[in-house]
Amino acid sequence: MKNVKPSYRPAAPVLLWLTCLMLLQALTACTVSRNDAAREPQRTAQYAAQLNRSGYDLYNRGDYAGAEGQYAQAVEIYSEVLSHDHPKRAETLNNLAELYKVQGRYSESEPLYREALEINRKTYGKQHPKVALVLNNLAGLHEDRREYKEAQNLYVRALKIDVKTLGPDHPDVASDLNNLGFLYFRQEEYSKAQQLYEKSLRIYEKVLGPDHPNVAINLNNLAELYRAKGEYMKAELHLKRSLVIWERAKGKQHPSLATGLDNYAALLRETNRETRAAEMEARAQAIRAH
Repeated sequence: MKNVKPSYRPAAPVLLWLTCLMLLQALTACTVSRNDAAREPQRTAQYAAQLNRSGYDLYNRGDYAGAEGQYAQAVEIYSEVLSHDHPKRAETLNNLAELYKVQGRYSESEPLYREALEINRKTYGKQHPKVALVLNNLAGLHEDRREYKEAQNLYVRALKIDVKTLGPDHPDVASDLNNLGFLYFRQEEYSKAQQLYEKSLRIYEKVLGPDHPNVAINLNNLAELYRAKGEYMKAELHLKRSLVIWERAKGKQHPSLATGLDNYAALLRETNRETRAAEMEARAQAIRAH
């Protein structure tokens, strides 16, 4: 025979207390839920734009893992609240592709570039600076993979678009010329490279001024060209000027300054100034360790 216990039936005061407790718990849970919702950022286009900007800042600081997370989340939100073909999404895809490219993740980078390119073509038409921007970046990917023929075709297409839409003296045109010049330099076509570098430099100095960081980049590239040709005096003059500009514009701890110092050290070694070269290398190493 089973030992059957009688059903438990609490007295009325206990029931009232339990009811009040349950209501209090429900009210507390609702309040917590609302507070959590308030703390969670809204998945809006504005928030996605903030993520994109944050990703760009992290990228510039060399925090690639952090930048990737921000970009990826921005792409996801833009897909939800705007559309897959929205230009804001294309902009972030381009940024994410650029991040993958600098890390050598080319197979992940290329499809993002091509998707961004197609969106921009649909949105703005084939002859637009935003199309040229992605063409330039995609060309850089092919260049990094030593696919020089494809890179050259893309760089030239981007240059033609920018000249047509922005005018021959626009900074973006100068950037296109510099990129194409660097491609020729990598293929040891020094005469073509020098012509493009010098034309790019004239535009930068005219439009942005002689102390702009883009001028420093161009001077550094020209210096490397002169060094490759054995014109060490010209190379050193350009390198020194580029280092001064970088230090003034970016500060003494910027990675661009470290790159310039490494290039200067290489020049010093080639001209048998070992002690001075070691000093430049030590400065570059200290910047990267900072």
